[in-house]
Amino acid sequence: MQIKKKKKNVLLSRDEYLISLPFSGPTPKKDDAKKKISEGLKVSPELVVVKHIYTSFGKQEAEISAYVYESVDILKKVEPVKKEVKKETKEKPKDG
Repeated sequence: MQIKKKKKNVLLSRDEYLISLPFSGPTPKKDDAKKKISEGLKVSPELVVVKHIYTSFGKQEAEISAYVYESVDILKKVEPVKKEVKKETKEKPKDG
């Protein structure tokens, strides 16, 4: 794992990274990339958010755009909620 770019975003209390990650086989999933990044940066996996995984044809290397937040509370306030999670939360009150 090689950090190509690091930017401190004070307003949103996070560090923004562009990381080069070699891999073998298929392109890594976001969860796998999150695990490797958290191990490499020595932070908790729940503080890492993988935004994009970019690959080039024929290369066994991915460029990953990721954010590392200072706390879980800040992450929940800043990051948008996925559509699947929104749908589940809307359905639960109707059933009860």
